[in-house]
Amino acid sequence: MKALSKRQRETLEFIREHIAIRKYAPTQREIADALGVSSLGSVKQHLAALELRGCLRREPGTPRAMWITERGEAAVRS
Repeated sequence: MKALSKRQRETLEFIREHIAIRKYAPTQREIADALGVSSLGSVKQHLAALELRGCLRREPGTPRAMWITERGEAAVRS
């Protein structure tokens, strides 16, 4: 698997930490705020890329329904 971009890794790490602390996934707005970006579009692109790479699973239509896969866990650790 091709290495994640810096921003994709940061996004995945934030989601992982948020789930570990709060026991539920963050919203796209919470991800944008944590990463210091104003565009939800860029967050959506990173989430889509992480999903395509098999690092993240999301349920359409539910903002907080996302899970980090085993591949995603491995990508964060590497």
